[in-house]
Amino acid sequence: MKIFLFFVFVTVSVYSTGIEEIRNNFLTVKTIKEADNYIQLLEKSDLKEANAYKAALLLMKAKFAFFPFNKWSYFKEGSELLDNAIKTDAKNIEMRYIRFLFQSEIPKFLGYHKNIEEDYTFIVNNIVNSSLPLKFKQTMLGKMLLVKGLTVSQSTKINKVIQKL
Repeated sequence: MKIFLFFVFVTVSVYSTGIEEIRNNFLTVKTIKEADNYIQLLEKSDLKEANAYKAALLLMKAKFAFFPFNKWSYFKEGSELLDNAIKTDAKNIEMRYIRFLFQSEIPKFLGYHKNIEEDYTFIVNNIVNSSLPLKFKQTMLGKMLLVKGLTVSQSTKINKVIQKL
């Protein structure tokens, strides 16, 4: 029994470290290989946010791919996976945050920007009472402040939410 409990503890520790690493580093991915390494880690995960992070990494791969067909394939797969993940749990702040970041930065001609305002509003209205770790909430809001095209009013509201945390 002790061996079983030790195995469960080690498995949970390794797993939570993996998701924390992905949470903290997915936006710093610089190569397709690096994205693939994180995707492999996510393939083993049963965390409900795993598909949202996998989608984000596919969107990152689109950024780094050389051939236009590959760029389009990664973009299409990533955007569909992200939207489907959110459809399964529309109240998940973390998944809405990922979509907000990517839709805010993806070129408008790709047509993947219709949920920016909706996701922004959902996040700022619900993040204070969410069960996410405080440090991660602060990180999320800090990264939202860096988004291009954020209005002064939106920035002010985010700063007020940060002060409530």
